[in-house]
Amino acid sequence: SVGIFNKGARQPDRQPHRPLRYLYVGRLVEAKNIDLLIEEFNRNGKPLTIVGNGVLEQTLKRQTHDNITFLGFVENERLGDIYQEHDVFILPSKYEPWGLVVEEALYWGLPVIASDKVGSATDMVEDLNTGCIFQSGSINGLHNAIVHMEECYTKYKEQVLTIDWPERDRKQVNAYISLI
Repeated sequence: SVGIFNKGARQPDRQPHRPLRYLYVGRLVEAKNIDLLIEEFNRNGKPLTIVGNGVLEQTLKRQTHDNITFLGFVENERLGDIYQEHDVFILPSKYEPWGLVVEEALYWGLPVIASDKVGSATDMVEDLNTGCIFQSGSINGLHNAIVHMEECYTKYKEQVLTIDWPERDRKQVNAYISLI
């Protein structure tokens, strides 16, 4: 892990929405590959919320259908509530050194779909069995990951809820201290 994010009171026993609600949180820039996300959700019609702002915001808004909602910039203190209003987090980046937002989504109880270019995907998604990974830039890969998530949602959700966050934080702080 590379940082510690804002944590608050969680509601882990909340029932999933039907259909599942998908969420992206981050900057709206080329490296995040949001156009791929929009292309897939325009095609599948599933609910997607996009949180964040950036240079591509207006261009992306013009491409979306009614099932996609933009919330713009949201203060960190309000993000927990937004995560908990959704069921699955997606990070389709073309390049992402770590992706602390993946840890944040997991903390708030969301299984994750991430591209194979997200640094935290192996440690936080694959190794912990908390979601699925697709090949960056592949619309078919993203589509198949969404189908797989819907088929295996309960399994992934159960795994997300087993993460021991206080222990992870303790190990991270001790790792930083050992470097001093």
